[in-house]
Formats: sequence, structure tokens, C-alpha cells
Amino acid sequence: MAQVGTLSRQLRLVDRLCSLTGPDKYKAEIYLSLLDKAKEIEKCVRAYAVLPVDEIRATGDDLTPSSHLHTMGLVYQLSILLELYRLFPELLRSSDDQISYSPSPSETKHFLDMLTTNILTLLLSIPPSSRTKAIQVLPLIIAGSALQGQTQPSSSTSLLPSCIRDPIQGIMSLSSNSIITSYWRRVVMDKITSLQDYVGLDSVDYARRIVERVWMRADSMSSRSAGACSMVSWLDVMREDKLQTFFG
Repeated sequence: MAQVGTLSRQLRLVDRLCSLTGPDKYKAEIYLSLLDKAKEIEKCVRAYAVLPVDEIRATGDDLTPSSHLHTMGLVYQLSILLELYRLFPELLRSSDDQISYSPSPSETKHFLDMLTTNILTLLLSIPPSSRTKAIQVLPLIIAGSALQGQTQPSSSTSLLPSCIRDPIQGIMSLSSNSIITSYWRRVVMDKITSLQDYVGLDSVDYARRIVERVWMRADSMSSRSAGACSMVSWLDVMREDKLQTFFG
């Protein structure tokens, strides 16, 4: 996770250089170097096998059995991948001797949405009494801040014909429907609130403010643009709004 944070900071530096002086060959080479590092991290994370429950040493805590640690291992694995793919969507491209495939922006968005809801579903599977609460904050920031996209409710009359004409596109559009996005946002806020009541640290309140401000910026961008918008980075919000804690 720390390596991904370092990549994010380096990527933002490249973006700022490009915005100030325009793209050039040197900056492109830096970006490709960062992309290569991202590929190495992705390969390691995807190859890592979270220990099965029966191979994890018993915690001796009835409120936090080994299964909770197994679930948190999966949560962190998916959270690292979500952050990598958000920063470098090129990683989702497939290229080998037989197949060369590059997903469309809507397909990439659908994949990120699915990763996000998988992370949140895993977190919801852990009882509120679990003592893993303190290590749930960072995945909640990563997954919660990824809940960006459509802000205006989609009417069933406009959505249904799309589903009929193109089932795949119709199903993918459902994942960014504002009603579904709003539901998962409420889930994230409820989880963060319960963590704040339990942990009682400023960092948890900072997490809430970071996620809320990401949503505010993303919704504002979406309302002003008819097309697809780039995702708002929670790391950018954290730095710009001076909400750094142990996250950055």
C-alpha cells in the first residue's frame, strides 16, 4: 500500500509538470517508468495468496476470529488493486500473442465499481464487534472515494430500452446509477461513523471529511460535464485540504 501511495505522489508531480510546461518526451518517459513500477506491484499483489482461515494463528479473541483477519487480507488486496487501476487504467489492457484488448471507459468504470462494491461487501461481512475496526479505515477511504459517477437519477424509461438494445451496456450502466451509488455512499458513512464512535481518533473524522469532499468535487464535476469525468483522487483532496494523518 505504501508503494502505491508513493506512485500516486510521483504521478501527481508528473501531471503538474505537464500542466505547467506541456508534455514532452522526458515526462512521457517518467510516466512509462511509473507504469512499469505499477505493473510490478500489480503482479505481486495478484500473485499473493491470502492465507486460508485454518492456517492463520488463532487470535485468542472471541470477537476477532481468524476469519476476520482472512477477510481483511482480501480487503487490502482488492483495495491496493483498486487504487492501482484508478491511477493507471492502462493496467486493465490485455496484450499477448493471441489477444489484444483495451476496455472502453464505461467498461473500466464498471470494473472499478465492481471492485469497490466487493471491498465494501467484504467489510460488511465483518460484525461491528470485531476488533479489526482500526484497520478498516484506509480501505473505507479507498473504496468510498471511488463511489463517483452519475449524480442525476436515471429514469427507468430511459434505462430500460438501453438494457433491451444492449444488455451488457445496460447492466454496466446500472453500477453507476445514482440510486445504487447513493446506497453505497450511505453504507460507507455508516461504517465510518461506527468506527469513529469506537476508535475515537481524529484520523477517523479526517477519513469522513476526505471521502465527503471527494464526493462533493466529483458530483460538481459530473454536473458540469455531459461526458465522462476523470476521477477525483482522495490523496489530492487529503493534501490540498490539509487532512493528512497517518494516511499521508
